[in-house]
Amino acid sequence: MADLHDPEQLDVLKRAGEMVCRSAEGGQQQRL
Repeated sequence: MADLHDPEQLDVLKRAGEMVCRSAEGGQQQRL
């Protein structure tokens, strides 16, 4: 489990979430 109280962990989680969102949006755009 990631330590949510660790700023670095939070930053990594945020970046990972953004990458997932971008990849999902990119996949949808390619499908269209």
